[in-house]
Amino acid sequence: MQRKKILFVFRRAPFDGNRPSELLDAAMMAAAFGQEVELAFLDDGVFLFSADPQTMKGQFDELGDSDIDHIWVERDSLVERRLTLPAGPLPLDLLDRSELTRIIAGADAVVSG
Repeated sequence: MQRKKILFVFRRAPFDGNRPSELLDAAMMAAAFGQEVELAFLDDGVFLFSADPQTMKGQFDELGDSDIDHIWVERDSLVERRLTLPAGPLPLDLLDRSELTRIIAGADAVVSG
């Protein structure tokens, strides 16, 4: 099977149903099957880092052991919502909206939720 670059885009807040959790499960599954997986958090998806830590804590803890290649966080979304990135073990990279647009264009597949 040819390795594909798959970008999972998190745009919804953690209190907006199970979609963020299901999207993260799908990303980890794709990584486990050898795909090049990247995550991007923007819009209300940045609230996933500030919500009740138990909401997705177990899944975020598992990210450190997964083969996820990059975790991107869109800077403008953080600023608009007056949030800061939490200190922690995850290697989160901040980028501007224009940089994120370039990353989206470079992906073989984009899964958004």
